[in-house]
Amino acid sequence: MMKNLCFSSLNCPELSHEEMVRLAVQYGFCGIELRGKSADAHISPDTPVSRQKELKKLYDDSGIAVAGITSYVKLADIPNLSEGLETLKRFSELCDRMGAGYLRVYYGKDCRPEEGALTDAIGKACEAVKGSGVKLLMEIHDELKTAKDAAALAKAAGAPENFGFIYNTLYPFRFEEGKVRESWETVGKYVGATHINPHFFASADAAGNAQCLPQDCDYNLRGLLDIIDESAFDGPNVIMWETPFNPNLKKLPEVLPAFMQYLK
Repeated sequence: MMKNLCFSSLNCPELSHEEMVRLAVQYGFCGIELRGKSADAHISPDTPVSRQKELKKLYDDSGIAVAGITSYVKLADIPNLSEGLETLKRFSELCDRMGAGYLRVYYGKDCRPEEGALTDAIGKACEAVKGSGVKLLMEIHDELKTAKDAAALAKAAGAPENFGFIYNTLYPFRFEEGKVRESWETVGKYVGATHINPHFFASADAAGNAQCLPQDCDYNLRGLLDIIDESAFDGPNVIMWETPFNPNLKKLPEVLPAFMQYLK
């Protein structure tokens, strides 16, 4: 079985923390990635501190880690960077109270920063959360599509210790011609977490949505997962089952047995 399996609360906005923890315990997950923004967020910096303490106790008592928390701060959105940095400070305090290992940030859709502006933004973001124990992880997503570009960005930013990437397992097949070993070897040392995001390309809609069970992928997801599992990577591997964006999908509790059968 893959190491350090988790799932995202994005997959199940209808479930309470208590229900998610029970699922995680039942199926042998080690943690949950908590969505930190929008109407169906499970937690945010605005969650009362008293409630944060209750939730921390719930997770600790159950032996389930808060693997990370997802913010929606876009570091390449330079005009709004000051506001984003303030948001990151608040999220980093939340991560500390919840014991979360990472804080997810985005590059930003349709963002086109001038040369040097993004690396400067990364430096400022890392400095903003430096007092916490959290690591900023930028998802390979939006305008950041390839391992090569992600690795180049990390190097240009000086490879800060508290910065890295979330590796989306869909992207090597979608944007790198399925060259999975080359992809992972290029960026793996900068990866702090993975998102296991199975799709069936032949049925994708205009937005690229075609989520399916991992057994039904029309590409070699298993080959990529084996490469990750056999590497030195020991971060969270987070199952993505994006029901908010794919209303025809079954609910998460219905599909977890199939995921676990595939990943064991």
